[in-house]
Amino acid sequence: MSEELKNIKDIMKYLNRVSNASDIGLINQHFFLDDTQLRNLIQNYYVEFNNSKELIADLKFKYEHLKNLSFEKGNFLRVKDRLNNVRVKYSQKEHQAYGFKVHKFFIDELERKLNIKTKKQTNKLSIKNKQVYELFKLIDLNLDIFKSGEDFIDSSVKEKNLEFYLNIKNTTFYYILSILKPYFYNFEFQKFVTANKVHSIRGTIITKKNLHNSKSEHPSDIKLIDEIVKNFKK
Repeated sequence: MSEELKNIKDIMKYLNRVSNASDIGLINQHFFLDDTQLRNLIQNYYVEFNNSKELIADLKFKYEHLKNLSFEKGNFLRVKDRLNNVRVKYSQKEHQAYGFKVHKFFIDELERKLNIKTKKQTNKLSIKNKQVYELFKLIDLNLDIFKSGEDFIDSSVKEKNLEFYLNIKNTTFYYILSILKPYFYNFEFQKFVTANKVHSIRGTIITKKNLHNSKSEHPSDIKLIDEIVKNFKK
C-alpha cells in the first residue's frame, strides 16, 4: 500500500471515530494537515489508480460513508514542532473542529470530482404552532430536561448554536422531540442538534447519527410525557 493510500485510510478511520465521539488519545502531530497538504494528498491519491472507472468507484464508496458523518464546527490550532514528530493530545472539541474542516474538504472535493450537484439547505426548522413553547416548558417542568442551557426551542429555530447539557437519557430526549413534530414546519430530528451543541449525560456531543440511534419504543418517562401532552391538548 502506498503512503497516500495509507494516509487516506487513516484519515477515514479518524473521521469515523471522531464522529462517533470515540476517545482519540495521543496522535502524531504530522497527522494533522493544513489545506495545502490536504490538496496535495488527494491529488497524489488520484494517480494511484490504474483507470478512472476504478477511481470513481472508490470515490463513490468513500462519499457514501462520509456523508453520514457529522462534526461540530469550531477552532483548531495545530501543534507545530518541525524538529520532532511529537505525539499530541487534543480535546474532544478540538478533534470535532479538525474533523469538521477535513470532512468538509473531502465532501466538497468528492462532490466536485463525482460531479454531484447538491441542493442547498433552505428549509430551516420553523414554528407552525407557537404553543410548542408552552408544551416544552411543561415537559421540562416535570422532567428537568437540561442541567444547563435555556430557550432550547428558540435556539433551535434561530440556529444560535448554544450549549445544552441533558439531564435525561438520549432515548427520552428523542421521544420528547418526536412529540414536538406537529408544532413545526420542516421538522427533522437532526435540526435540533445541528442548530445547537447538545451534550448527553455523559458529556458527549449528540450528533445526527447518535440521535437517530437513540430511537426507542419504550423510553424512560414515556407515560408521564404522554400524560402531559394529553392534558395539554384538552
